[in-house]
Amino acid sequence: ESVFQTAGIMTWRQMADTSAEELKQVLMSADERNAMHDTTTWPEQCRLADAGEWVELKEYQAKLDAGRVE
Repeated sequence: ESVFQTAGIMTWRQMADTSAEELKQVLMSADERNAMHDTTTWPEQCRLADAGEWVELKEYQAKLDAGRVE
């Protein structure tokens, strides 16, 4: 959370509007060990969270395997 806040990403909406590649770069700029994180689905998950679509978010997350769409 603090990594994204330092980069100016403070809300679910801001994260949803940021590409997966940009999110990865933010993580990598903080610590190269963050390369292990797959940010591919993060914007969509954040879009659902921002919209308050909690059931849909849980259903989407249930389809994920280690953060990736199965």
